[in-house]
Amino acid sequence: SYNINNLEKGMYKIDLFAKEYENGELVGEYNLYSKNIEHKSKNVNLKVGVEDSPENYYIKGLITDSLSKELKLSFFENNPTISLLVLEKSKTIVLDKETPIVIYNTDDINENSDISDGYDIGQYEGELIVSMKLSKIQ
Repeated sequence: SYNINNLEKGMYKIDLFAKEYENGELVGEYNLYSKNIEHKSKNVNLKVGVEDSPENYYIKGLITDSLSKELKLSFFENNPTISLLVLEKSKTIVLDKETPIVIYNTDDINENSDISDGYDIGQYEGELIVSMKLSKIQ
């Protein structure tokens, strides 16, 4: 999971979603979690992330301390060997813009697990990209 800090006080909507690609083509979109939160202080971190269980074929979204329901995906069942890529450096989150936070791909030997500087879709036969979108609503 990630901690987002330095948000202004206010109401925010957080959307976590996944997009599945095969050979660079979008084949599925999944809503993991959507939640409105009140952020009360600039000095408090907001926790956002993903809990996964590839061996049980599911992922869950995490916002603050609340988990979404399991989302079972055939991506994990159909791809027995997957790699996990994550943000390893601090990254500025831009409001109202999709930000990839976790990527699963079908590469069994991944040279670079950091997506902090971006990621090009279509590098592998199968990719599942989990993103977040943070919007201020008040």
